[in-house]
Amino acid sequence: MEADGYHGNFDAAKFEKWFLTLCKVLKEKYGVCYIHMDGASYHKRQINKDPTMKSNRAEIMNWLAKHVSKDIDFTQVKTKLVKIIDEHRPKTEYQTQKIVVEYDHLLYLLLHITQLNNPQN
Repeated sequence: MEADGYHGNFDAAKFEKWFLTLCKVLKEKYGVCYIHMDGASYHKRQINKDPTMKSNRAEIMNWLAKHVSKDIDFTQVKTKLVKIIDEHRPKTEYQTQKIVVEYDHLLYLLLHITQLNNPQN
């Protein structure tokens, strides 16, 4: 195995398939479990991504129409539209959290070491 271990060979799809099976087995054998997980990118695949400045105008307008109840002036510049998104952005959801909830487990995502050392994050 290479120095970087399995990380180069693992992605979110493979991890989630394995994790789903693990959660099912844990529930059957042990009931509710507390699962602690590091912040590897494949542990935290976001399922509710919101538009950003890199998104095209149509994506931004569609998101706003779907998620914001107030009337929006879609002729505004892109920066102002993205600011409205920022004001209405829902809590980030991860696929692993969705799997855990399905089996009544509790998931704790650990902070990356750089987040622990930098209080601005």
